Amino acid sequence: MSDSVARFDVRVEDYDRYRPSYPAAVIDTILSGYDRPRIADIGAGTGQSTTLFAAHGIAPIAIEPNAGMRAALIARLPDVDARNGTAEHTGLDSACVDIVTMFQAFQWCDGELALAEFERIVRPGGRVAVIWNVPQRDDPFSRAYDELNDRHGEAELMESLPARSGEGKMLLVSRRFRNGRRFEARNEQRLDREGFRGRIRSISYMPPPGPKLDAVLAEGDEIFERFAEGRTVIPLVYRTVAFIAERP
Repeated sequence: MSDSVARFDVRVEDYDRYRPSYPAAVIDTILSGYDRPRIADIGAGTGQSTTLFAAHGIAPIAIEPNAGMRAALIARLPDVDARNGTAEHTGLDSACVDIVTMFQAFQWCDGELALAEFERIVRPGGRVAVIWNVPQRDDPFSRAYDELNDRHGEAELMESLPARSGEGKMLLVSRRFRNGRRFEARNEQRLDREGFRGRIRSISYMPPPGPKLDAVLAEGDEIFERFAEGRTVIPLVYRTVAFIAERP
């Protein structure tokens, strides 16, 4: 198992409990023009995005390479069609889905190989969307959280990510797809102190459990107390950014 997959082994519970969901406007935009589309949700994790499609009466195929994450997804959605696979090698038939989505995970794959696979599995005229929750840096608390990530994220891991894969504009300029566009909506996650700690622990490029992570969490506690100003719950604000295009 690659490090980009295995590193989530110790983060499954925190990822499932403390990762934010996605705003309705983004889901509605992805589904626009479809009634009950066949969806492949790639890198589905513990099911945050898959759950939102299920709420629309849609049963996606959830592709997730980490066994622990996949098990948590099935626990959340027992009837889900959850399969082992990656963005580059989904194991799906050609032209078998109407929409391909990848939430908060495109940076982990080889972007060019993934887009080739998406082109293969989506039907002509079908849609591809890659989506991220990005901390809103004009919100002081969210900026402090993002700066904490920058200070303590493992540089070696970040430098090893496939070139350009984290940039959704790859999809917009790809010759494999057309009508590329960007959609953005505000998103908010209300967290108490333990929730904020869990959100930090869920980050893939944070140190694993141990003294280094304890030091990061202590710094996170200081940030929470500074911005809470007596409140027990405060919002972490994101921009949810979706890059969308269609197969010719």
